[in-house]
Amino acid sequence: MIFLCCDVFISHVVVPLMFFRLFNTDVSFFRSIFLYFLPIFLPWKDSLVRRIFLLLHSIS
Repeated sequence: MIFLCCDVFISHVVVPLMFFRLFNTDVSFFRSIFLYFLPIFLPWKDSLVRRIFLLLHSIS
């Protein structure tokens, strides 16, 4: 579960932010993609996942 979280974080947050730095694209686009795919990869039963989702949602 932790490895899956790290893998999803790297692929959905770190890589888009690197592209954001390189190409100066809109970061909210990547954030919306991340929030869209988050429930598919991670189970909602986990309270940590719910906390992360709420944190990301409050940032946007």
